[in-house]
Amino acid sequence: MKIGAKGGNLKVLSEDDLQRIYHSSLAILEDPGIYSESDLFLDIFEKGGAKVDREARTIRLPAGMVEASIKSAPSSFMLYGRNDPAMDLLLESGHVYYGMGGTSEPKFWDYGQWKPRSPTKADMVNSTRIGQALSNIDFVQTICMSGDMPTNQVFYHDFDAIFRNTTKPP
Repeated sequence: MKIGAKGGNLKVLSEDDLQRIYHSSLAILEDPGIYSESDLFLDIFEKGGAKVDREARTIRLPAGMVEASIKSAPSSFMLYGRNDPAMDLLLESGHVYYGMGGTSEPKFWDYGQWKPRSPTKADMVNSTRIGQALSNIDFVQTICMSGDMPTNQVFYHDFDAIFRNTTKPP
């Protein structure tokens, strides 16, 4: 198991600014709420006590529900590596981990052609292997997309590349 580097806090906003953002977020989650096309999400939130308008497909979260959820969250948890306990990450306050990716980029720089192009699954595989090889990278996520795969299957291929090519947590 890895314990992240000791981290500190960068304070860009004042406590008053943070409180204004927090209370504004609570207000937005309650009204207008969250739009969802997923019947499953509507069902889950309704069962959990949120106000669901199926016709408008909106989920309204009362402030008390959001605050109770925040209070129930654990102060730390383990992000497990794949079949390698040495890659497990203990996520807790005061520790920092470094990762690669997180957004499927629609373009990839091709150094051979010296121009951007649509990425392929092979690019995703190679990027993941680089992340696995770098000792200062603790987790690997999608850095590009498997753009040569059918649009409705891209994320399946991205995660296939990750799961087959790294033991670090995704």
